[in-house]
Amino acid sequence: MRPIGSAEELLHHRQRAIKLLGQGLPKTEVARMIGVDRRSVHRWYHAWREEGERGLQPKPVPGRPAQLLPAQ
Repeated sequence: MRPIGSAEELLHHRQRAIKLLGQGLPKTEVARMIGVDRRSVHRWYHAWREEGERGLQPKPVPGRPAQLLPAQ
């Protein structure tokens, strides 16, 4: 399931996690500070190590585009 938030917000969370890990904080502490599961932080870290900043980019939302406007 895709997390709640815009693509920019999700990218910001991931970048913040990498910055905190770079400061030497453990993954469990970073996860608590950001409000995500520790496995997410672990996955983001490995994606960042493998692909750099590109690995942190949110993936496109799967499925058919919505037909209704947000107000509807």
